[in-house]
Amino acid sequence: MTLSEPDIIRIQQTDPAAIDPAMRDDMPVSWYRRDGGDYQVISRYGDPAWQFPQSRFAAGTQASDRRMDFDTIPLVFRPALKAILQHWDVEVRPRGASLTTLFYGSKSFLAYLERLQVTCLSQITAMHCASYAAHCRSLTGLDGKRLSRYTLANRFVAVEALQRWALGTPYAFSAPWPESSAAHLAGLTGQGPRRATTPVIPDDVLKSLFQAAVERLQGAERLFEAYSAVESERARLERGGSRNGSVNGPIRTLIRAFGFRDKRDFNAAYAELLPAAAIVILRPYRGFAFMSSATSRVVPSLEGSAGTRPKTRMEIRATGWFPAPTRPVRAKPSG
Repeated sequence: MTLSEPDIIRIQQTDPAAIDPAMRDDMPVSWYRRDGGDYQVISRYGDPAWQFPQSRFAAGTQASDRRMDFDTIPLVFRPALKAILQHWDVEVRPRGASLTTLFYGSKSFLAYLERLQVTCLSQITAMHCASYAAHCRSLTGLDGKRLSRYTLANRFVAVEALQRWALGTPYAFSAPWPESSAAHLAGLTGQGPRRATTPVIPDDVLKSLFQAAVERLQGAERLFEAYSAVESERARLERGGSRNGSVNGPIRTLIRAFGFRDKRDFNAAYAELLPAAAIVILRPYRGFAFMSSATSRVVPSLEGSAGTRPKTRMEIRATGWFPAPTRPVRAKPSG
């Protein structure tokens, strides 16, 4: 069976949980693009094994390493693991190696749960996970030695990933080890209680910081237009044989036409876009909501802050939480 580009887009945006179970097994989960531009289906949701194309893996990856055989998973957990893997694939579209790593890393955990007579992932508790961690630390390899810390960490990371991507599916379960981590359980961190060392940003500062970040992103389109215009004008002048000094004057005039005092003002605003985007994407303050579009506009919805003036760049920097620009946009020397 072949698929068109719109078919692929629709499939990539469809979570299996939203599909009628009677139709779910027929849903394609992997495919490759043919020379004519259409797509050839490789595996479907209901297949006992999923094979992925080379294009999703590093060059030279063997076909056996691109295959997930669900017959090797305890029968009671096969529907859950399929749903979680496909949910992750739809949400993030990770590398093929990430999918297969989660699949193979989950096998020993699911086999252990079967021995504990757990019949659904949603029944998993922190006690089950702590028991699994202790079990893994007691195992020995073919050489008779305990499993290495890195082998243990890989097993425990798989449990964390399984729990993370089970969220949003009917198989969600609670955090496997709320007071610890895969690395800590495997012995890759220092022993003893772990304490946070980074101070928490105060709520009032965080609110102002988020406001300032949204304000910066609202002006992003103007900055991108200015940057594009400056680079185009610079290239035009240089093609005409203009020297560095004669280029700076027209560039300065163009920057002022976009509302900036000088190149320093423009560079400072441009350098703030990246940290502003990171702040908004991480959604650090729950009192705000935002939406984004293809033009990278961000619209704040400030709860209980109508009429509040967003703090200026200098006021935000004075708190010590908003970084100053570290490197300006390229500027020619003036002489």
